[in-house]
Amino acid sequence: MVSLESAIIGSALGGVKKRLPPNGGVSTIDGTVSELLTPEGREVWDAALSRAAAVDRRDLEAVLAHYFQGPEATAVLPGAAEPRRGWSEVKPSLERGIEEFQQSRTRISEPRVIVMGDWALLTYRLQSDSRVHDIDFNWVGWISEVFVMRHGRWLVLHHHASEAYRPDSL
Repeated sequence: MVSLESAIIGSALGGVKKRLPPNGGVSTIDGTVSELLTPEGREVWDAALSRAAAVDRRDLEAVLAHYFQGPEATAVLPGAAEPRRGWSEVKPSLERGIEEFQQSRTRISEPRVIVMGDWALLTYRLQSDSRVHDIDFNWVGWISEVFVMRHGRWLVLHHHASEAYRPDSL
């Protein structure tokens, strides 16, 4: 039996050459994308934009609807001691995030999408100006997500967030 991780890696390695759009796609900070994304890649990017808008509205139901809700769901978050494994761990993490954010302005840009049948890999830059527990903060990082197509919708199966390198922090 092939593990989920092996399937993801194998699918990604097998699909890179034939599906990577020229330059991976380019966007501006407001999420508008040039014509470089393939139609399939654009569908994945639209799903990410829709989820970002739901986060900014603090619409928990809409945010949760963008995720694959099974035991294979995972999330790796900055500052977390351990990855979230399975929907039973991912869902409470998303709920806490929406509950704690008093306001958020999320901007996602620079998408790179590889589509392999009913699987997709998306990476993008995220910038968030937020207020949590009456403290304003700005977070800039890179997001990598594995999507699966289920019932005609692209859903996040794996989410990984990494804080962006900041030369001034050295």
